[in-house]
Amino acid sequence: MMAIAVGRPVAECAALADVSEATVRRRLRSAKYMAKVREIRRQMTSQASGQLADGLAEATATMRALLKSSNDSVRLGAAKGMVQLSVQLGEMSDLAEKVGKLEQMVAALKGAQDDSNHENG
Repeated sequence: MMAIAVGRPVAECAALADVSEATVRRRLRSAKYMAKVREIRRQMTSQASGQLADGLAEATATMRALLKSSNDSVRLGAAKGMVQLSVQLGEMSDLAEKVGKLEQMVAALKGAQDDSNHENG
């Protein structure tokens, strides 16, 4: 499953799992199997995000130090990078907030639907 999650070719996945390529293809069509693959990918992404966040302060300090470089090209690159990352961070924050609100709305709708089902059931 890990080989699938990291995007290895079907033939390689089959060899690693000691199954046929047809079996791998069948699993790729299985919603339940692919849900597990997505969960593995989500966990991998979460772990990588944590590792990136751990180095964020150091990376920011490096970019800030480069803003003071005597080389105009270096200063310009650092400035562009900081502006670009700031914009992206703001966009990601906005998206996270919107997703959170949507999740709350879905939960509320599910709760209302469950209540309705219990009343009618």
